[in-house]
Amino acid sequence: MVGWVAYDAQELAWLSVAPDAQRRGVGAALVAAVPQDRPNVLSLELLQGNDTALAFYQRCGFGITGRHGCMPGHERVAVRVQAMQWHGPDAAPATHKSTV
Repeated sequence: MVGWVAYDAQELAWLSVAPDAQRRGVGAALVAAVPQDRPNVLSLELLQGNDTALAFYQRCGFGITGRHGCMPGHERVAVRVQAMQWHGPDAAPATHKSTV
């Protein structure tokens, strides 16, 4: 396994790609797989200052919607990022985990 993504109806909860597989399109493929079966607006959070992740998610179509409090366990302010709305089938399980 080189990567995986976990999400529910509204949030991209976790995306992980093995270090030796990064910058090879794996993360983008995992993000692209999400809206295929979950067309609702999808949001995620990342720590302010994580410019590499921010640029990645922006390339995937996410945009910053605001800032709020701190992520649990972190002192830095989190940045709330939300995707453009995707269209697709309405029927999908509530929680998903995909691997590559």
